[in-house]
Amino acid sequence: MSRLVGISILFVVFLAACARDVTGLYLVANEDIPVYAAEKEAMTSISSQVKLPATQRASVIECIDVKHYLIYKVRMPDGREGFVNNGKYSLERNGKPSYCS
Repeated sequence: MSRLVGISILFVVFLAACARDVTGLYLVANEDIPVYAAEKEAMTSISSQVKLPATQRASVIECIDVKHYLIYKVRMPDGREGFVNNGKYSLERNGKPSYCS
């Protein structure tokens, strides 16, 4: 029983180490950028009805690795969530340039 608990704890620690740290990470729009409702929409870059206005910040909830690039799941200032794939933007943490780690 204690061996199973030990293995379970190691597994949880391993998963935590593999997770990307998005704490305090913000996506800052340099221009109006499209925010897609679903990850698949962001991958195909179909037209988006929601935009994050230039100079606005959105909290990064998740960095999604889709082989050759990242898609960012974000929470916009009004509380809506969506996915960003294209447009001119930067990532910041503590007011400094950053990246998904």
